[in-house]
Amino acid sequence: MNDDRLYCLQYVRRNPENNGDYQSFCMSSTVDMCATLTLKPPPVILDDVSLCPSKNSIYLYNQTLSRRRSSSVNHMFHFTDEEISNGIYVYNCELDHWFPVPLMPAQVKDASLVLLDCMLYLIGGFPPSNYVFDQRVGKWQVFSEFPIAADCYHVRADCATLNGKIYVCGGVGTEIAEQYDPKIGEWETIAPMMKPMQDHRIMPFSDKIWVMETFFEDICSHNFSDIVHVYDPSLNEWKNSSILSKAVEEAFGTTEGTILDCVVF
Repeated sequence: MNDDRLYCLQYVRRNPENNGDYQSFCMSSTVDMCATLTLKPPPVILDDVSLCPSKNSIYLYNQTLSRRRSSSVNHMFHFTDEEISNGIYVYNCELDHWFPVPLMPAQVKDASLVLLDCMLYLIGGFPPSNYVFDQRVGKWQVFSEFPIAADCYHVRADCATLNGKIYVCGGVGTEIAEQYDPKIGEWETIAPMMKPMQDHRIMPFSDKIWVMETFFEDICSHNFSDIVHVYDPSLNEWKNSSILSKAVEEAFGTTEGTILDCVVF
């Protein structure tokens, strides 16, 4: 790809009376954020998702029960029922096409997805996941290490990578944050978040972890708060910032619907 692009998965409620939800998958150049292109939609109706970039592909994890899209668009996809219910799909940016990912050992809901060194980690959720997908051989494996915080399974949390480590933060009813070093295979608890948080989004930027908080408008949709929580690993502390959320709002706006997730690569 010639320049960095921001891929955004957006949810738009076209007909709330009969659950006629529509979801678009858009691409914008970071040079000209106003130039957007609607791409082929995912093969399933989505609720809460994680997007994970990898070279010219984007992995998508649907955190809740996956449902096929309407029959009018099913002809674009050749997914078996097992591949649909698997919950993880991959989008090829050059081909503008979605492909299935090999089946996981067991289905996991409300987990977090992150990529590090050709390994796709599925962390937390219920039942708690310790699955990792090796892109080099195209197979799922089990890594023995779980997050170490007692009674914290990071359900509906989010995670990101920074400087060779994986950070997983929050989840239902918890502000616990942890980091994982795959080189030594160990978890470490870091400073807790400023408040319990779920369904948020985590992004690495400028050697820090940026967490975008969400708030719920109703049972079917949520939106980003104007407050971003920033973790500095060098100081092991959290602070508030509004810089990143303003940039996302200026790029996409919030009047058309809800941004589920976005990635830059």
